[in-house]
Amino acid sequence: MQAAGAVPPVRAYGPVLMACIMTGNDARFRALTRELSHAEWESATEHDNFYSRLLEGFVKTGQLRVAVRILDGVGAAGRLSSRIVQPVLVHCARRLRDVAGVRGVVDAMRARGAPLSQAAWDMAIDTALARPGVEPGRPMWTTETPAVAAAAAAPGPAERADAPRVTIMDFHYHSAGTAAAALMLQLRDVRAQQQQQQQQGGGAAAAGHVLYMITGLGHLRGTNKGRVRAAVTAQLEQAELKYSLIPGNAGVLKVVY
Repeated sequence: MQAAGAVPPVRAYGPVLMACIMTGNDARFRALTRELSHAEWESATEHDNFYSRLLEGFVKTGQLRVAVRILDGVGAAGRLSSRIVQPVLVHCARRLRDVAGVRGVVDAMRARGAPLSQAAWDMAIDTALARPGVEPGRPMWTTETPAVAAAAAAPGPAERADAPRVTIMDFHYHSAGTAAAALMLQLRDVRAQQQQQQQQGGGAAAAGHVLYMITGLGHLRGTNKGRVRAAVTAQLEQAELKYSLIPGNAGVLKVVY
């Protein structure tokens, strides 16, 4: 790639890498990726945009394994980011509906200490919610790993005939009062649904109900943030106690971040 001691523009690597893949020249491919991993980029944005476009090209041409290999190489160099991972994550989530694949990408990023953007987490959660037996309460925005893991691990009808019904609730409000009011309304609906199931004599009520309560306060600023966080946490704890008293409930996962 280098000629007369000059370093070519970063964009020149893309077509050559693609050609190496198409011709099966693995040795040259590995040499180029090593060269790129140690290249001096003008900015982190330039680095991320280049790899994002490169991965998007491989994914669109059906070469997901190559894209994953590139992710591994970038991760080994300690330069992984959400922007780079996004094309692979989107493909696994929306096209393949591959929960295991999404969780693998997320776990790889966590293991290397790379932060995931809001969009990346949304994609992971969307995939988890696509699993049979999981009923999303409303769209979710969270950066809490337990929420993703719990949603993806929720048993579906194909795995367990007596699987509990799952509801995932998200609260992204400025005040504890608003969050508590919304939570009480949702719990009231849950109780009404359970009573209706019991009256109809259905087996679903006996299996129980799992509720995931998630709230985000990361958008808050100023001196009131601590007080609001404490108030929201207290309100959720009260709601959890009331929820646990409803017969037939299987469990609660509460995440506050």
